[in-house]
Amino acid sequence: AAGDRATFEDFLRKAFADSSRPDCEVTLKKREGAPRILRLEATVSPDQTECRAVVTDISARVIAEAARSAAEERLRAAQKLEAIGMLAQGIAHDFNNILAAIGGYTEMARWHAKDNPEAMEALNGLSAASSHATDLIRQILTFSRPTKSGREAVWLAPLVQDALKLLRLAVLGPTKETI
Repeated sequence: AAGDRATFEDFLRKAFADSSRPDCEVTLKKREGAPRILRLEATVSPDQTECRAVVTDISARVIAEAARSAAEERLRAAQKLEAIGMLAQGIAHDFNNILAAIGGYTEMARWHAKDNPEAMEALNGLSAASSHATDLIRQILTFSRPTKSGREAVWLAPLVQDALKLLRLAVLGPTKETI
């Protein structure tokens, strides 16, 4: 490649310009097969009439370093996912505690509102939303720590209806239809 040619020419200039032992890495591209990565080290005679170069094929080392670097990156990504899972688990437990309190207060309010059908309907909606939130928390916990869980069929219509009720309540505010 043009970059390797410039690197090699610079390497030769340095070798003849001073008495240091310059080195460089170049990639030798073959017509067939994988390219080879070479390390060149040069020594120039004191009278600058001779230049001796040592060429070392470092392809295997460079490939191994790249593989190690990729493995380290995958490990860091796995550690990040584990940390996110632990964080999600902690947050989910906190939300679970909050939902338990909401459920308890909802049941207390139901007891006090047993003679008020509109309030009971609203409390039933709150209870359903709380139950839905508990299911979501269970999903987060399932994601954050592997557990044995089975699949089950779910009717989507009631979930969509509950979501629509909550959306109407959020957008329109409490009306006779949303309570």
